[in-house]
Amino acid sequence: MPGFKKLKKGTVSDLLIFVFCTVLVMAPMAVLGIRQLADWVQIRQAEQFLERVILTAYEGMDMDRLADGQPSLDQRTAEQIIRRHFSDWLPDGLVNKLMLVSVNLQNRPITPAAHHWMGSSQPKYKPIITLSARFIDYQGRKIHLSQAIELILD
Repeated sequence: MPGFKKLKKGTVSDLLIFVFCTVLVMAPMAVLGIRQLADWVQIRQAEQFLERVILTAYEGMDMDRLADGQPSLDQRTAEQIIRRHFSDWLPDGLVNKLMLVSVNLQNRPITPAAHHWMGSSQPKYKPIITLSARFIDYQGRKIHLSQAIELILD
């Protein structure tokens, strides 16, 4: 069993050197992985926040036109509501990381249907809202996030 003594001799010091070198190599990669995971979580949080913000656009509906069966946004009011809600309710973890770039409001024409339940007063336009935001990760890269919704009268 002379081979057994040869393996046993110097194993603790070799093991310590191996562990030290492995930690030196793996520590930066682990830190990078943790940062990327944190950014991924914050991007998902930003997407969910944009989904909540865009739903506030319903508060900007023009009630007089809606009573006539024509869904229409008061564009100035809807944009102000969205921007105010974005700035007031932005989570602390996303401050200085998520910035609202634009709020785009448009009306897409709807082709009239012959057998629509509203008859001649069926909606002529469908309001569409698109939010664009920019997320800045820990490396300073800018990631574009976008969320859109169609306001449908049913």
